[in-house]
Amino acid sequence: MSPLNGLYTTPEIAKAFAQKIGTGDAIEAALGTELGPVVKGVYETYMKALSSVKWLKTIGSVATHAKNVTGNVWFMMSNGYYNPKKYAEAFSVLKNSSKEDLRNKLDEYIRAGIIDQSAALGEIKAMFADADFDTAIENRLKKNPFQKVKTGVKKLGQKMTKAYQLEDDFFKIISYENEKDRYSNASFDKPFNQLTVDQQNIVKDKASEITKNILPNYSRIPGLVKLLKAVPVTGTFVSFQAEAYRTAYNTVALAANELKSKNNKVKAIGAKRLAGIASSQAAKLGLMALMGTVISGGDDEDEDDGLKKNAKLFVAPWSKDSDLVLLDYGNGKMSYIDFSASDPHGGIKKAYNAAMSGKSITESFTNGLTQLLEPFMKEDMLLNVITDIKDNKNAYGGKLYNESDTEVNKINAIMDRVYKAFEPGTITTVRKVVGSDDVRNELAGQLTGYKISTVDVNKQLGFKMNELKDLSGEAKKLYSSAFYKFEDGSITGDELDKTYDQANKSQKDVYNKMMDYMKAASFLGVDDYMIEDNMQGVGKSVINDLWYGEAPDMKMKEVEE
Repeated sequence: MSPLNGLYTTPEIAKAFAQKIGTGDAIEAALGTELGPVVKGVYETYMKALSSVKWLKTIGSVATHAKNVTGNVWFMMSNGYYNPKKYAEAFSVLKNSSKEDLRNKLDEYIRAGIIDQSAALGEIKAMFADADFDTAIENRLKKNPFQKVKTGVKKLGQKMTKAYQLEDDFFKIISYENEKDRYSNASFDKPFNQLTVDQQNIVKDKASEITKNILPNYSRIPGLVKLLKAVPVTGTFVSFQAEAYRTAYNTVALAANELKSKNNKVKAIGAKRLAGIASSQAAKLGLMALMGTVISGGDDEDEDDGLKKNAKLFVAPWSKDSDLVLLDYGNGKMSYIDFSASDPHGGIKKAYNAAMSGKSITESFTNGLTQLLEPFMKEDMLLNVITDIKDNKNAYGGKLYNESDTEVNKINAIMDRVYKAFEPGTITTVRKVVGSDDVRNELAGQLTGYKISTVDVNKQLGFKMNELKDLSGEAKKLYSSAFYKFEDGSITGDELDKTYDQANKSQKDVYNKMMDYMKAASFLGVDDYMIEDNMQGVGKSVINDLWYGEAPDMKMKEVEE
């Protein structure tokens, strides 16, 4: 209810505000028509299921709790919050909130609107259509016949929800207290506790406004972004991604405005904030450089003998535009760390890297904009499971099951895909750590996001080549279909020639990509004979041409005179 929370009103107005309004009601109001009980019921059931999946994968995951802390550290560094006293004070407030003086502190933070404003948690809460979040969890557990289990699960869920919120609140308190100290000194040349009540209120307002602008805050998310979460075809956790963009812009803009101030002490605050932005990025790049070869930005073939370009062809699709560190390569293997994984502003750098990879101004602009908007446009996690099952795809883009397999095995594969969507994040973490060949690396990756990923280049090459061979087959089918139509008189010779040109261009594009993968795999140590084994179905003469850097034309069919 920010900024109304904590205020008083009449019973009638309070009752009106307390009335439950679900997303379906809001959509009906926007459309000016009723959805109907069936459509509305299906929609709200789906949204409740989606919110449950999100809760299980984030708040229900100890690994996400750890990453939540890691991500917030970047916000602290970017604003120059290095005073350990403020961290101790924030911890004291959250730990000892039963004491009277600390209760007053909490009251101040709530009224300032800086705590209980997690962007990720706020999105999950908003998707439940029940009276409140706790009631929603309780209602879902009422069907459980085992009372003790139900009570235990409910308490555990509430504790994990509270812990997730406290993690965010801890860093917001640090920000708020730092800004209070900075601006009480800059505005009134006194410590905060020596200011008058009016002066303190001025400083509080300034500090709360800055904190809400530079740290993720659900109440500041634009209405359009909040609306996107109600559309099940859009990305997961769009609120947090929008907040990452908003806070990055606001932090830089705030530093710039502070540096323009006529007040020298405010200028000093701006300089410190700007130094924090620079030092946080310098620390990240310095650490990356110490660990290995930095893969960031465009594809400069002269730099490191084209190593960057070759390595990027085989990283995971979601890491293609990330800041990467290549730790080792050779003998058909390579290992790397994705440094954008736990960086809250990593999406911005990925957009920059995507833009830098373009070969023209138009391509650079398109690549950057696409990467910037991708989190808001891709399918949400639950719809993604549904479409994957429909298209026979697993979470990594491969086949979910073999079409020639038994019906039982197919069903088992589908059920496993569904289970993994609803599997609590903590169980996923335990399963991955226990099943890993390198427990320490997997555990570090789960808790921080900075995991060493090892790639079998030859195996990945096989997947890539199968995809490209399918595309080549489609191009050949296009031309063959046109040729048969020409033979039976359905199309003219000119139309056949145009289709050939189109199909030939498509196939040459495929061959050029094959060429890139062949050379990259060879560079990374895959034996040439193994590379050719992955290209079974591609003619020997075509493979030879590709080794020599030539993409042959599609063979034309002979036309009877």
